[in-house]
Amino acid sequence: MVHESDSRMTELDRLRTEAAELGDALESAAERLETAGLCPDIRLVARLTGWEERLGELSEQIRATESVHDGEPEADVWSIDQLEHACRKQELSSRARELVTRVESLRHVDEPEFRPLVEARAEAGQWLTSLSSRNADAIGEAVAELEASPPAWLSLLQLVEQAETLSDDDWSRLDEAVSETYGRSLAIAAARGKLTGEPVAEVTEPDPEQLVVDRPIFPVAPPQDPAPAAVPPAEDLFSSDNVFADDDAPNPETDSGRIRLTGRSQSIETTPPKRQLKGHYEELPAAIVDSAIAAINAEGPEQRLEIDRLVVRLVLGERIGLAYHLALGNENEASPEHIPAWLLRAWSVSPHVMFPQGRLAADLTRSLSQYRPGTDDTATEEAIQYMVCACALRAALIAPSTRAAAILRSMPMRPGFSHLYNYCVRIATYGEQLGGVLPQAFKKETGTVNHDRRLADLQAEVSRWHHKFIAGRLEYEVAEQLFMRGHWSVRQTAARRDPQRVRRWMRWQAAQRAIDGVVAPLVQGQWEKLAESRRLLKVLRESDLLPGGQRHRQDPEGDRQIASLLQDVRSYVQQATAAAALMGRDQGPVLVPAIDEIRGEVCERHEPVLRELNEALAVAPSEDLQMGLSCLIRAIGQIRDLVDPATAVPDREPDLRHLLQGELLKVPTLMLDSDWEPQCSAAVLEEEILRSLTGPQPDWRMAFQLHCDQGNHSATQKLLSLDVWTETEHTEMTAVRRELLGWMEQSMLQELSRGMALLREAVARGAISGDDRVRYESCLSQLKHKVAGAVFSADDVELLTELQNELEQAVQRAADRSDADGEPADESLHASPEHVGEDAVASEAWVVDWIGEEDGS
Repeated sequence: MVHESDSRMTELDRLRTEAAELGDALESAAERLETAGLCPDIRLVARLTGWEERLGELSEQIRATESVHDGEPEADVWSIDQLEHACRKQELSSRARELVTRVESLRHVDEPEFRPLVEARAEAGQWLTSLSSRNADAIGEAVAELEASPPAWLSLLQLVEQAETLSDDDWSRLDEAVSETYGRSLAIAAARGKLTGEPVAEVTEPDPEQLVVDRPIFPVAPPQDPAPAAVPPAEDLFSSDNVFADDDAPNPETDSGRIRLTGRSQSIETTPPKRQLKGHYEELPAAIVDSAIAAINAEGPEQRLEIDRLVVRLVLGERIGLAYHLALGNENEASPEHIPAWLLRAWSVSPHVMFPQGRLAADLTRSLSQYRPGTDDTATEEAIQYMVCACALRAALIAPSTRAAAILRSMPMRPGFSHLYNYCVRIATYGEQLGGVLPQAFKKETGTVNHDRRLADLQAEVSRWHHKFIAGRLEYEVAEQLFMRGHWSVRQTAARRDPQRVRRWMRWQAAQRAIDGVVAPLVQGQWEKLAESRRLLKVLRESDLLPGGQRHRQDPEGDRQIASLLQDVRSYVQQATAAAALMGRDQGPVLVPAIDEIRGEVCERHEPVLRELNEALAVAPSEDLQMGLSCLIRAIGQIRDLVDPATAVPDREPDLRHLLQGELLKVPTLMLDSDWEPQCSAAVLEEEILRSLTGPQPDWRMAFQLHCDQGNHSATQKLLSLDVWTETEHTEMTAVRRELLGWMEQSMLQELSRGMALLREAVARGAISGDDRVRYESCLSQLKHKVAGAVFSADDVELLTELQNELEQAVQRAADRSDADGEPADESLHASPEHVGEDAVASEAWVVDWIGEEDGS
């Protein structure tokens, strides 16, 4: 609503400006009519009519919002002043309504009808009701008074929402205000984190007669643990799918997502040398193949139902990535048996959560917040409850801020599942006591030597990343275009400046300086300063640089790239924090939970719970129930591995893109962009996934071979970044990719040189305009960066061929005109800046590191 009000105020400003211009024009027309008898220009009449129509439309829009003016309008169309008053009232009312809504959404996690909280919500509602009969000025005064002298219910909201950022003085002041008005119990609930604005799952009280009496908690020695499995290290790669890859956006009307291999220049070799990687195809379960075929052949609601069945079978077959994308495309026309996409996303993420406040924990929180306990007792609803429980088990111990513990407590105790119910309650209790713990806390202490080595390896990795970051930012393509548009190309008649590129470049400068400060302790090995890195990272995340800001919502490309870079930085800081905390070098809060007690109880309850679940799985009447129980069994096993001191844990969380989009790389007809999102419509994505499931599936080696055969080396880079290879396999695949790229890179560089020569000739002959020149230079420079970064694909080969053909035609047309006129073209009118080197693109000689304030001139 606030955004709509902003747009209407902007339109009002335009109308007011045009009204002044029309007034001057009408005055001049009236003078000409009086003195010379000349009628007003018909275009002036049309402008006036259009202005009146727009004013009338805006009046109707504002009337529809019920933001009425204090006085009755004199005509059907309101004046601009009246409309401005109504818009202002609407904006102020929206701000007040949003504030009260946040208060009314507060809930007590244990007592849904907590009386002091009910009173606070009621007072906030009464304040909002009192504004309904006031005009804009009175509402503005009420809002200003609210900010100057906050009532107790607003103090409560600040206690809940700003608990982590309040100073001691502010906390004492707000706590006292809440206690005086609503009693000490509400202030204590806010301090203990019992109040939340997130939806709270309903608590189902079990039948006391059916409860199994809990035994006392005591340490139980675990059985002899097997030797830990060896985890081979993988070669560290700097992903080319980062902020420095400036891929063009796909055309949704023409790009179907398939690789196109026709129409290339004959001078570019496209047949790679044959090198077999000994991959193979894997047979899918017959149930999955049958469901995929049935979904392809069905139509309408029947097809939606078949896809839902296929999703369930894919989850049973542990193909969660494909199941997630099919369920996501099936949301709008879902059948009654639909498994929601958010649940599959949560199940993909939950086994890999490692940090209480990490990126995966935040994503899991967003997914679990969509859970609402159903009222119907269907097999699908029961299966969803089992899956939600499976998603919450590990997260309840590692990241209780995801609301996982509350979800476990709210799970109903079904007949025959008493051991499972008690198990979930105990996990939830421990999670609330711990408040978040790293998985390494459950593992055996291996001495400081291994920790020192881990920190040294991390320091070396961050140093390599930062070196590439510094080198790459000086070659960022937008800088080249910005400088050209802002300087030498201003001589061209068609030249113009691009404010969006200026803003993006300014944001980049600010982000780069901030990131330098974040990673400085990691690069220098100053682990005692990690708290400062975390503080700077938090400031950076909350700043105007990130997506979602009002000023930058029109720059999704810049938002995506900055967010991708911050993801890397955040991962490094989390890894360093985890390692330093285990060594006692970090001065942050150190959790000392009853690890032995938790481990003992998990080991004690593990077998009875598994026995219950396996017995229920053996007699489950539907595939939905089998899916839910299977996921729950796997989650119980994950908890056992988590507390097992001999089971190794990874050093970092996996990339969220790997978890959700990794399996799409096994569909060779799909093209993923730098964010791993499919470059095709949802309908095409669904069709390609269904067709791929009708036959054998390539394993990872075969998928790598298929992408190599198609020249899609961006996909091969993504495949190598997945954690599916042994050290030997990764080394072999890297060598194959390097060989193929070296073979194709030479051919691409030759053709790029030819394209640059054609561009220089076209400029010298005056065959292209200034804006076209910038476009060609930008495309050729992007291709050059892709070749240097080994991220070019078959589509880039086609693009280069198209650019060469266009430039050849432009040069030929200019030569024909010159021959017809009998005069050479005047090269001085179109001369570019002096070249730097024989094959340099003109823009590359003009890169500048422009640092300044965004609002500067």
